[in-house]
Amino acid sequence: MEFMPLLVFAGLLVKKIVDFVRYAKARDVWGAATQLLAWAGGIGAIILAAHTAWAATTEVLGVKLGATGLADQIWLGLQAGSLASVLNDVTAAIDRARSSAVPRLDAPPVTAPAEPPNQPPPTPAT
Repeated sequence: MEFMPLLVFAGLLVKKIVDFVRYAKARDVWGAATQLLAWAGGIGAIILAAHTAWAATTEVLGVKLGATGLADQIWLGLQAGSLASVLNDVTAAIDRARSSAVPRLDAPPVTAPAEPPNQPPPTPAT
């Protein structure tokens, strides 16, 4: 594997670990949970991809995905989750109109507005 991609991916992981520690220190449960979910999703996606028919021909940083071990897959999954988080951070920083905003994990569920109760029509004044 080339040194530069390894350095970039390791840097992304370190940045998101620092962010995670900041969330934990600030007691931002949902920020920390979101990062954990990104890492878990990345790990799950890479492990799943490594067990598909295409894994034998898919190369990641010069290594066939199907030939990687569990530790390699976890490392790649952490990289995928960190990359997704950094891309989300960049999008949030650029998108001032919040056109790509999604609800936070702790947001209350969206419900339909309540219909007014059935009332008889008003009677005309005499």
